[in-house]
Amino acid sequence: MRIEARELNVTLNRTAILHDVTLDVPFGRRIGLLGPNGSGKSTLLRCLAGLIAPARQQIFINHTPLAALSSGWLARRVALVTQHLTLDADLSVEEMVRLGRTPWRSAFSPWRDDDRLAVEQALSDTRLTSLRHKRWHQLSGGQQQRCAIARALAQQPDILLLDEPTNHLDIQHQLELMSLIDSLPMTTIAALHDLNLAANYCDELILLNEGVTVASGPPDAVLMPAHIRSVYGVDVSISHTPHTGYHIAWHRRPSSHPPGLRLSA
Repeated sequence: MRIEARELNVTLNRTAILHDVTLDVPFGRRIGLLGPNGSGKSTLLRCLAGLIAPARQQIFINHTPLAALSSGWLARRVALVTQHLTLDADLSVEEMVRLGRTPWRSAFSPWRDDDRLAVEQALSDTRLTSLRHKRWHQLSGGQQQRCAIARALAQQPDILLLDEPTNHLDIQHQLELMSLIDSLPMTTIAALHDLNLAANYCDELILLNEGVTVASGPPDAVLMPAHIRSVYGVDVSISHTPHTGYHIAWHRRPSSHPPGLRLSA
């Protein structure tokens, strides 16, 4: 399922957020959205999910404007996982993940085998099976993040949108999650802060700065020292080997503390 943005411009509260952003993502591609805080990544994801009404005429799925698609259809085909999920109800992990099946079920329809299998697969993929009975408010930040992703996977969407999916996760779970995303039979667009994860797990990258696309394309065309310096204000060295993949190393800046000065703990 193809998703496109055509010269997308977004202004919220009289502030221009996105300027002429264009993307064209065929089915099954893994796209990484990069850029510092405030660059427009989260807003772009919300536009692609159909949550910002003025943008619905500039977003297309299979060449059809989002504005022409029903909310029910979008709820089944597009899933968005935000950075911060707040939950008032005291649900278990399994109950939370079961919510992902809501778009596929009517109010009084019985629980079917395909619903059960989708939930079990999502719990397994996110390593949450053993935590299925734990309450949401008892989970760590990383476990809550994985639970939110499991709910989206249980939805079985064609397009998965993720806003900082590795936030709160330790290194092991970051790598497991990115490997899982790489294996999913769906289109994935994720806002990421870790350039090394983006370089090694995404087919293409889009680098944003102040709502403008600085560069887009395969990782080696986007993650160039000049681009990183212009957007992040730091110098880097980039290496690439078959064994380690891409590795981006920041150049350490000289210390601002006088020699011999000790900082108290």
